[in-house]
Amino acid sequence: MKRNLYLVPVIACVLALLVGCRSTAIKPSAAAPVPAAFVMAPVVSQGETSSLVTFTRDSGGISHTRWIIHFDSQPIVHIGKSETVTMKLPSGQHILGIEPDAEIKVLQVANISQQFIAGHHYFFRAMFTGQDYRLQQTGSSGDIR
Repeated sequence: MKRNLYLVPVIACVLALLVGCRSTAIKPSAAAPVPAAFVMAPVVSQGETSSLVTFTRDSGGISHTRWIIHFDSQPIVHIGKSETVTMKLPSGQHILGIEPDAEIKVLQVANISQQFIAGHHYFFRAMFTGQDYRLQQTGSSGDIR
């Protein structure tokens, strides 16, 4: 029993580090563009309605890997720290997900359901809360056609 007591301060230090490793929001205008090699956006068919969607990953956090953003379970972009991408996605009800791009998956994909209205522009923040990865809508604008 005494032998395991040394684990208590070690675990406390690790938890303190994780909580202190939250990412910090940045504006899309301050972020670098995602290199084209990391963008795999779905093709919007001719005649299909679409919306513009901007994803911006926070600065900071503990992960040094790219994060994968999913659209209806398909990867659409591998986004790095302080990067942003704007893409045309099909309108309608869809599922967005995010996970670290790592061989060992510690956390599951975090999914959110999102309704995209044709012609609108949506903004999302890709962030680490200190406990999990998350996509959070930060705004939208009306008809931009």
